[in-house]
Amino acid sequence: MLVEDNDHLRNLYGMYLIMNDFDVVTASDGQDALNVLENYTPEIIILDITMPVIDGLTLLNIIKGTAGLCKIPVIMLTANEDILSKCFEYGASSYINKGSNTCKELVTKISTLVR
Repeated sequence: MLVEDNDHLRNLYGMYLIMNDFDVVTASDGQDALNVLENYTPEIIILDITMPVIDGLTLLNIIKGTAGLCKIPVIMLTANEDILSKCFEYGASSYINKGSNTCKELVTKISTLVR
């Protein structure tokens, strides 16, 4: 599951993951993600931190506090590394700094976490 509020990035990451043989379900913000998670349990969640409605850190806290979701690995997407300690405190499995190699790094980290 890919949760990213930026349409361009969500489409870019989603298409890259599909091209690398991953099934992708997307959400445009934290509330949208919660709605999807009511009926779908992904193997992994890729979660942007800065989003409207429910931000990524709040959503991470909700996911890790919810039976049935708490064991799903979560990769945080961020351009702000100052918040990473809080992400790991809340239970993030890994993170990716948004940049030029984000797509390749996503595939590598997902493959490592979902073996």
